[in-house]
Amino acid sequence: MPATFDNSSSVSEAASVGPDWSHTNTAGNMLIMFIGGWDGTGRTVTATYAGTSMTEIADTTLSNGNDRVWGFRVANPATGANTIATTISGGSMHIIAGAVSVAGAHTTDFSTAVTDASLVNGTSASVLVTGTVNGLIVDGLASGNNDTHAVNGPASHTERWDLSLSAQGEAGAGGTSTGTASEQTIGWTISQSASWAMAAVNVKESAAANPTRPQRPMPMI
Repeated sequence: MPATFDNSSSVSEAASVGPDWSHTNTAGNMLIMFIGGWDGTGRTVTATYAGTSMTEIADTTLSNGNDRVWGFRVANPATGANTIATTISGGSMHIIAGAVSVAGAHTTDFSTAVTDASLVNGTSASVLVTGTVNGLIVDGLASGNNDTHAVNGPASHTERWDLSLSAQGEAGAGGTSTGTASEQTIGWTISQSASWAMAAVNVKESAAANPTRPQRPMPMI
């Protein structure tokens, strides 16, 4: 079966040492989480879902250290409403984070690759992702002004969260896109010029969708 969107959740928190929030996983067998932080130099992040450790899959840092995006995943997450708990070491940060549960995901060979990009200033953000047929691309963006975001390609790119910390002048967003066999540019339009960091991952479809064809026995001579 194809990898498909199950549910999303998000949170924003100023001067945080680790936001906790509830995510409801209806029928997903993979959970992807991106956490965007500002003033992230020297910080490390760990995360759990329903008490199970999540594996870090991305750590994208702007050259000046201001905008940073971490990515995490956990296979076969508990269903129902459970807590995503994060811990920041090295000091507090302004945080915007979001999570997506994915149904029909491959839980062992889950991804082709994680791609990332960053820019000191700009009104568009994008990463080039090599997807897979029937895969689902999940992305997360952190931008350094009190701005808003709009999806900007491909046609299947769907916004799943878009939050801001107005007093701190920070913002973040995330989305999903349908995977294809070719490279795709996963993009966002930013309402005003801002520094940004972004990461994306292609989640492969379930192994059951591509079963190995059994070999036919050789005829006896």
